[in-house]
Amino acid sequence: MKQFVGTKIINAIAMTRLAYNELRGWELPADESGDDEGYLVEYLDGGQANHPDYAGYISWSPKAVFEKAYVEIGDADGSPDHILRVKAERAQLHDRLTKLQAFFDTARFQSLDAAEKSRMQRQAMCMIDYLDVLDSRLNAVANQPKQVVKPEPVSQPVPEPEQLPQQEPTNEPEQETNA
Repeated sequence: MKQFVGTKIINAIAMTRLAYNELRGWELPADESGDDEGYLVEYLDGGQANHPDYAGYISWSPKAVFEKAYVEIGDADGSPDHILRVKAERAQLHDRLTKLQAFFDTARFQSLDAAEKSRMQRQAMCMIDYLDVLDSRLNAVANQPKQVVKPEPVSQPVPEPEQLPQQEPTNEPEQETNA
């Protein structure tokens, strides 16, 4: 069997197995506990809606399985899709960085050779820098006034790539300029 990593942005709400079965109009199977904690999960980016109260495909996931697979990014609050993806990326990165930093305090980390420890510490530093970039992007969006900007009409057609002037390749090395 092959392994996969999920990358969906979903809606979810805490719900017991019994409450989910009742929502669906199903009888709880005799070998399942209605008290099992979990989540109703709604997938909005694929699959046909399977319940009249939801726009997307819904299913139920046990709490432990759900919490291993998903990291909360908060409310959509009307954010455009690309900002939701930045929020998701930031949440996932923060989760991974937290786990990596916790690994540094383990006996397993201490047993690694110095070169591997160094690479992992360098990875953590890069992740911190990356997290800073994502935070800057989200802060910039949060501090922008909410306004609708209409694009200016294009006065000239945008040229196709083959219509752009081509630079002839040369065999001479590029000269640095001090400007």
